[in-house]
Amino acid sequence: MRPCTAVNAVAHSPHPLRTAAGRMRAATSVNAHDRRTGIQGVVFRRKEKPACQRVLPFLDVSRPERFQKRNSGVCLMQAVADILPLTSVSEPLEEFMAIRNEDWDAIHRTINQSIETAVSKLQPRGWRKAIHVLREWGVLGTIGTIMVALLAMSAAAWYQAFARLEKETVFQTKTGSKLETIEIDLKEIHASLDRQSLTTHAALGLEDFKATLPDLNSVVASARKQKLNLSAKVIDDLSSKLGQTAKADANAPALWPTIATFISYRSIVFSQNVGTDLPNCTDHDPTPMHVIDEPRKTKGNKFQFHLTTSEYSNCKLTLDSPKDDARINFLVTHSAPFLTFKNCLIIYRGGPIGLIVGLKNVSYNAQIGIHPIRPALSGNTLHFENCVLDFSFDSVPPIEGQRVTQLLLSQSPTSADLPVESTLS
Repeated sequence: MRPCTAVNAVAHSPHPLRTAAGRMRAATSVNAHDRRTGIQGVVFRRKEKPACQRVLPFLDVSRPERFQKRNSGVCLMQAVADILPLTSVSEPLEEFMAIRNEDWDAIHRTINQSIETAVSKLQPRGWRKAIHVLREWGVLGTIGTIMVALLAMSAAAWYQAFARLEKETVFQTKTGSKLETIEIDLKEIHASLDRQSLTTHAALGLEDFKATLPDLNSVVASARKQKLNLSAKVIDDLSSKLGQTAKADANAPALWPTIATFISYRSIVFSQNVGTDLPNCTDHDPTPMHVIDEPRKTKGNKFQFHLTTSEYSNCKLTLDSPKDDARINFLVTHSAPFLTFKNCLIIYRGGPIGLIVGLKNVSYNAQIGIHPIRPALSGNTLHFENCVLDFSFDSVPPIEGQRVTQLLLSQSPTSADLPVESTLS
């Protein structure tokens, strides 16, 4: 137990809060007590009454035996403190006095200083402060580092992509140019080989020529695809050899397919400005015939004059088409006895041909001015100028097809007439 004199020294001091010095000493003693007990805060009590008189009202004086054993040599205040709990100090007491307004600044400073002192003890110092900073800012730093790394990786990926695209574009351009050059070189080599092969076939004897017809057919087809130019002598020699072989042996292997391919190749090489996507000629009428000079009266009360032919241009005609044959024959017998096909595509697939290809003394009713006339007409009915002949068949054509093929083979590739074996008298 503490001596009573220490308590009485504080409890019986005459009005310690009536002066500033007394108030500060009271605050200092209370603060010292607070540091020992760990209780923060400042409590000011009025000192007019002894402490024993302030505490005794809380005791049950009807039972003095509870503290009689502690009366000898011990202050009654000390005995009460041993019995009462320490928390009785924090209970509200009517003896608390009001604080003057001018004392609040000192109180606030004291409280703030106490708070700062307590907080400063909690703040890390030295190497602990560095660890604290790393712990507080480490997550944000890591997130920022990750974002920067991702942006850097994205930028690197974009750069690599654009760089690769640029390199691929340059590579494709160079590769395309090289491939075009190689393709041109290959075409020239292929054309040179085909030209040499055709020249060799044209120089062969008839029997050797006949034996190599299958090979000649493939070479001519390649030349047709390339539109290969050959000398006129080689073309004439090949035409002559093919015609001689047809007369000598019409059933020779690959003869007629080779002749058809050669006729098509020759017409493609020599014809100009002929399209491939053309309408049918028989879907419309040709241009009409007209007199090109004044008729002259001859002996026997006859007239002599010259007529133009009816004309089809920039269209296609199929020789073995029943529809086209019927339409052409109607025109020949009624309004257009002579037809010219100019810049047209003439197709033949090896079937029967039913065209009237010639007239022999056929009478026509006509009128010149006011004079009716009835001339007798003779001649080939069909004429071709600058036409592409698209002939293709795998087997031997019928007799009329063979005659048409042979006649076109023997004529100029730019101007030809159909034969007169099929005539109208």
